[in-house]
Amino acid sequence: QTVIIPNSVESIGNGTFYRCSSLQTVNIPNSVKSIGDKAFKDCSSLQTVNIPNSVKSIGGQAFEGTPWEKNKQ
Repeated sequence: QTVIIPNSVESIGNGTFYRCSSLQTVNIPNSVKSIGDKAFKDCSSLQTVNIPNSVKSIGGQAFEGTPWEKNKQ
């Protein structure tokens, strides 16, 4: 499953997609400036995340427990 966040979104709140096991790909638009704490935590299928330069802050544990986080290191 792919999530395409609309261009009108400026922030992704704390825990927005927490434990969303079916989520595989996230495309974050240039309008987003911040990603909250645990926003994608424990999304066990999340493989691909596109984060634009517009994102200036990423909260703690935002991508913890995702395959994407493990692979980017």
